[in-house]
Amino acid sequence: MVVGNRVEVQVLTTLKCNLRCSYCSLGVGDVLGSQKKVRYSVDQLAAFLERHLSDKEVYFTLYGGEPTLNLAFGRQLMERFPNSRFNMQTNGTLLQRVPDGMLRRLSNILVSVDGGEAVTDRFRGKGVYAKIFRNVNAVREKTFATLTARMTWWSAETTFEEIDELTALFDYVYFQFAQDAGANSPEAVAAKKTVLDRLVAKFFASDSLYPIVPIMGTVRNKVLPWRLRELTGGMTQCRVSTNLLNVMPDGKVYPCPDMLYAGELLQ
Repeated sequence: MVVGNRVEVQVLTTLKCNLRCSYCSLGVGDVLGSQKKVRYSVDQLAAFLERHLSDKEVYFTLYGGEPTLNLAFGRQLMERFPNSRFNMQTNGTLLQRVPDGMLRRLSNILVSVDGGEAVTDRFRGKGVYAKIFRNVNAVREKTFATLTARMTWWSAETTFEEIDELTALFDYVYFQFAQDAGANSPEAVAAKKTVLDRLVAKFFASDSLYPIVPIMGTVRNKVLPWRLRELTGGMTQCRVSTNLLNVMPDGKVYPCPDMLYAGELLQ
């Protein structure tokens, strides 16, 4: 079932990655690196979309692995779908590789971080945080895209100040709590709640929009509950049950990008 008139197609252009984040969900079941090249053609994807989603507005997110390791396929998609909207989910370390023409086609660039410099470098490798900052600043003038920090909130050491700093570099900050049980001890949950309280307080105290996406979404759901029903039909807001498809490099389709190891979810 597809709810509404829009569908996001996340195209995993490769399962290769130049980083080895310690908690990566693709590492479960040896998914990471298992499919390095796309095994279907752009025309085959177009035929699939025409058959199943011809009455929907389809937009694409270039995903991975690390999508900047297979820019050629991303370019083919943009050429085949010249009127479609494109996003990119990237670790940010290779943004300098993306050609200017592709940067101009992107509507949103989501860059993965884990909080501040110390935490991000601990999970992703020394120097990664600084490289992300350099690359984001370098591409900002070359793209019309919204730049969003996509933060996995694993560490209880992540501070309010670190998240607040991200709002100065990025247009928006999105966070999701890590699913790993080790990230959610009673002490860790208490520490994160303290930080979250300060974020919420600043959101409501600010004269302008404080761009923390989960807080924005929560307020929207309270003020405009009909929008929630319209967007997800009252089902999970992660959209895996409603309007999100994840196309693997081998052409298989999964509903959830964090559970690619679960073959029983194949569509």
